[in-house]
Amino acid sequence: MQIFIILIFLALILLAFVALKLRKRVLSHEDKKKIVKMWKSLNSINDPALRILEADSIFDKALGMLGYTGSVADKLKAVGPRIGNVNAVWSVHKMRNRIAHEPGTSISEAEAKRAVSVFKNAIDHLS
Repeated sequence: MQIFIILIFLALILLAFVALKLRKRVLSHEDKKKIVKMWKSLNSINDPALRILEADSIFDKALGMLGYTGSVADKLKAVGPRIGNVNAVWSVHKMRNRIAHEPGTSISEAEAKRAVSVFKNAIDHLS
């Protein structure tokens, strides 16, 4: 009888742990306000490459606010399909990496608008 009670107790603990891991993380009202403020400042950046770098940084901060840790790549792996088109986010993050690590990378205004839109859409899915 005692073993049965212990097994039920352990099963309940395991169930609670799984429920905590699977619960949907959402941005708090204050975190949303911070993201909106950062996003507004993004619009004043004229250089397309710098705008992409900043959009990626804001996305990284939003994921951090939700408790995801590690690099943006680590966070992207953890957040997975929750953000909608995860492949598009990977693509614009790779673009960000080219800008940051390959001197002379040229980015058009159209590419920047698309990348910023992808990051914005991903952040919206986190709300």
